[in-house]
Amino acid sequence: LGIKSDSGRSAVTHRFSAQAVLVVMQVAASVLLLVGAGLLTRTLWHASQVRLGFDPEHTVVASTDFIRQGYEKNAAANLLDPLLDSLAAQPGVESAALGPTPMSANMWTSVKLEGHISGEGKKIGILGSRVSPGYFKTVGIPLLSGRDFTRSDAANAPGAALISETAAGKYWPHESPLGKHIGQVGIHDQTFEIVGVVGDTANYDLRRGPPAIFYFPLDQSYLMFPWQPDVSMLLRGPGGPGQLFGSVRKAVAGVDSALPVFHAQTLREHVAGALGQEKFLAKLLLVFALVAITLAAAGVFGLMSYSTERGTHDFGVRMALGAQSHHVLWLVLRNGLMLALVGLVVGLGAALWLTRLVSSLLFGVTANDSATFAAVAAVTLLVALLACYLPARRATRVDPLMALRSE
Repeated sequence: LGIKSDSGRSAVTHRFSAQAVLVVMQVAASVLLLVGAGLLTRTLWHASQVRLGFDPEHTVVASTDFIRQGYEKNAAANLLDPLLDSLAAQPGVESAALGPTPMSANMWTSVKLEGHISGEGKKIGILGSRVSPGYFKTVGIPLLSGRDFTRSDAANAPGAALISETAAGKYWPHESPLGKHIGQVGIHDQTFEIVGVVGDTANYDLRRGPPAIFYFPLDQSYLMFPWQPDVSMLLRGPGGPGQLFGSVRKAVAGVDSALPVFHAQTLREHVAGALGQEKFLAKLLLVFALVAITLAAAGVFGLMSYSTERGTHDFGVRMALGAQSHHVLWLVLRNGLMLALVGLVVGLGAALWLTRLVSSLLFGVTANDSATFAAVAAVTLLVALLACYLPARRATRVDPLMALRSE
């Protein structure tokens, strides 16, 4: 590092080069971890700005299962309306519905779409949701055109369907989809007429755009497929989650006290779960990064303290010959910052290569995001500067007369 000891040789460059290498590696490791944590933190921020397309506040969701409780399919279908009525009748419930949580449409199926040019006469795969009347009001998805589902869309009524705005633009880009038919749906080849268009909702994988969703009335579509999923219940009300969860349990018990209630959570918790892995990794990397940069700062501080102590005579001679305090201060700071700079370069170089491993987790930011790299570089150099400052100040307080007497 260029600071001479009492013996006339460098206090770091020769005898303590191993310690210098260790400090450089500590700085490099902290830089790598800080970059990873920074990229994931920016991902979470960008994800928080995504337009959900629904209102997750004051809403809870829970599930029950008729089939696993021993109900035959037709008997289970007959319980859907009583369950919905029981949910809506609970005190403090503004609206209730049956259907999957937004961002998690629950079925893929092949259908024929009337008027869809590229798919005319051919079956194509669509993403569908089976929902009850009141679903869009309960979760806050706006109706853009046409009408909503009503109780008149019963099992024996003509098939009706709503589609999302993205579905309308994808399959009928230059015309209104209202009145178009969705054919050969399910095991009974049912036909549904599109009666409305609703707003888009975010994808559960926020890195992808809003999905094209086809919504079918639950009463008309519950028996369309050989499998029967859990029945999800959604309740909205001004009370807290505890009150709404209690309402769910009471409503289910009112239909059949033996029915289970599971997967209970707020709709806000469901949304947060979309980035659960990213949040966990960001917190983990941030903890490791803070530990690493603390160790790196301690390493820089310890090495510079030792080297300045070994170079006390050299500093005294310099000051006796006319060197100013700020010259000595800069000399020590420069040597410490050189260590940090080397570690920073090594760490950023490793980050440019290794961040490709987490690129699939990123959203709204690239793996080599310049803002993140610049912020990490600034933080690293600032921490190194602070770690060097106390040893540097100590060096400026050396008494030149005492240093000359010891010569």
